[in-house]
Amino acid sequence: RDLLADTSETAPGSLRLHLSAFPQPVTTAGTASLRLELSTSEHIRLDVFDAGGRKVATLVDESMEAGTHLLPWAPRTLHPGVYFGRAEAGTQQASTKIVVVR
Repeated sequence: RDLLADTSETAPGSLRLHLSAFPQPVTTAGTASLRLELSTSEHIRLDVFDAGGRKVATLVDESMEAGTHLLPWAPRTLHPGVYFGRAEAGTQQASTKIVVVR
């Protein structure tokens, strides 16, 4: 008897969280859009970190409805480099890389 189960599918009603960013790269004078997709309404925290792991921005820290949300982020005061967006909802996390250029 096979005791291993496929755990790659999400159970009905459970949270699915996806995060992406565009355009890539974004200029320091421009604005990136972070696309957050939620399968259920949930309290979300969305932070942006630099490559050293230091938090440089909090974009969201509130309850959000299920669906797709576009959140603007303008890196005007930041140096060019690689940054990471990280969304947390309950025990779920999703992240995306954001490249910032002059």
